[in-house]
Amino acid sequence: MPSTYIKEVVLEDFMSYEYSRVPLKPGLNIITGPNGAGKSSIVLAIAVAMGQTYTERSRRLRDLIRRGKNVARVTVVFDNRPVNGKRPIPFSRKDEVRISRYLRSDGTYWFEMDYKPVDKAEVVYRLSRLGINPNNMLIIMHQGMVPEFSRLSPQERLRLVEEAAGLHEYRERILSAREKLEAIVSEEESLKELLSKSERTMGYWEEQYRRLLEKRELRKKLKELRLELAWSKWNLQLKNVEKIGARIAQRELEANKWKNRLNEAEKRVKEAREDLNRAWEYLEEAFIELSVEERALGRVEASSKESIKDAMKSVEAARAKVEALKSSFFEKQEELVEASVERAISEFRLKMIQSEISRLKRKLSEARQKLSELESEAKSLGPKVETERSPDEIIQEIRFTSARLSSLADVSDDTEQMYLNYSKMLEELKEKAKILAENKRAALEELEERSRLWRRKLRSLVNEVNRTFNEILERLDAKGEVRLIDLDDVEQAGLRIFVGYRGAPLAELDPFTQSGGERTTAIIAFLLALQRQMKSPIRVVDEFDVHMDPANRERVFEQIFEILKEAGGQSIFVTPRRLVGLKGGTHIIVVQNVAGTSRIREVS
Repeated sequence: MPSTYIKEVVLEDFMSYEYSRVPLKPGLNIITGPNGAGKSSIVLAIAVAMGQTYTERSRRLRDLIRRGKNVARVTVVFDNRPVNGKRPIPFSRKDEVRISRYLRSDGTYWFEMDYKPVDKAEVVYRLSRLGINPNNMLIIMHQGMVPEFSRLSPQERLRLVEEAAGLHEYRERILSAREKLEAIVSEEESLKELLSKSERTMGYWEEQYRRLLEKRELRKKLKELRLELAWSKWNLQLKNVEKIGARIAQRELEANKWKNRLNEAEKRVKEAREDLNRAWEYLEEAFIELSVEERALGRVEASSKESIKDAMKSVEAARAKVEALKSSFFEKQEELVEASVERAISEFRLKMIQSEISRLKRKLSEARQKLSELESEAKSLGPKVETERSPDEIIQEIRFTSARLSSLADVSDDTEQMYLNYSKMLEELKEKAKILAENKRAALEELEERSRLWRRKLRSLVNEVNRTFNEILERLDAKGEVRLIDLDDVEQAGLRIFVGYRGAPLAELDPFTQSGGERTTAIIAFLLALQRQMKSPIRVVDEFDVHMDPANRERVFEQIFEILKEAGGQSIFVTPRRLVGLKGGTHIIVVQNVAGTSRIREVS
């Protein structure tokens, strides 16, 4: 992509300027003039227009307004003419892009870009797309910043170099990857803690769910037991009905037997009564006959012994007959009594059995009614269950099951949903943990890869800078080295500069070891060595040569001309000293203060 440059800086009521247009060109621009002429004001105007934070911290912006004025404006005009059909500043279709900043005496300010109001953030963003960071002292180095550079920590120096060379994105990508990794690690730790809590909670709900399943199983078993009990009671009642029926049948057989015996007894009574009646009749006849014989005996003459004897025989025979009939009568009477007793006993036993049969039939009817009720009750609970167990056995098991069920009364029916919810959540957390672990691995690989790329780019950059740095210092009777430190930690990584003059050993550049001229020479040599690597199309340095001796200053200028010509881009150097050894192609601006107003003159 073609590079832009600052075509012009316009200062209006800014510091010692009323209205001045400072023309600038690609390549090397030197602004010179006596002290107090207003040279540094041009550098300050460029920085203010670009929104440099340093200028806002170091002084009040309203103090930059020319005395007696209420508003000041500084404008930086960038060249945007197409090169090979492409514009250096792609977001604009104009040949010039103007960035202006207005300052008011009440302390307020605002920006314009091509005469349209914009905020500072947009200005900073647009410049960053061009590789320009006005807050980087390697791009805009104000008066006094050269010694300040020596006071920077190695970490601060490295960040400035990275940004100036366009490598800051590699650092930002590392920090972004590390931030991403830290976020993943933090999320993973939080997830692990949540997973641990969830597993403990899940353990509780697993136990509760196991108890719920047991409770459901016991409920099911209790239902089955109650069904079995109902049919067991029915079975028992059925057996009772059958038993009663069997007893009735048995009693009916006995009743029939006693009926037969009663019939036989009645028949015997009848026969015995008839026999007794006949015996009585025979006895009466015998008594009559005896009476007749006795009377006949009384009528027999005593003189007739034969007749008496015969009569006596007849009486004896009649008496014997009577006795025989009496004996027979008594036998018949006894037989009648026995038959009557037998009949009474048979009749009594028959009545008892018939009474029992009636009672058993009533009992059977009740038993059948209860059997029907038990069958209806059992059917209402479920289909018939074949069981050999007695109701007492089943009731015992029901009591045991009910007792176990009572111990699970605290288990809510919502337990299953809670268990399923936690189970699902736990699975989701475990899946998320797997994803996080994979993301962590990928993020770690990404961080390591970005870190390797950053280190490789830095080492390549520093090797180039180191080579040029030594080449420049050798021409100034010195030697130096640029070292990278702690590259394993992007936050602690830094850049150290070592320099030695006139054969002295290398010493780290700091505000105390070297003289002011030596420090300035080393820093300018470092800046020049960095020029080929810088991405910013512009560099501005204000009064870098204040502490240099004339010989070193002349040699440094030679290096400036040579290196900047090769590096390209636009460089703006400010010096109050007399210019010596200038080469063609150098654009010179002379600044003078006339009656309190700075004026510029372009030297051809």
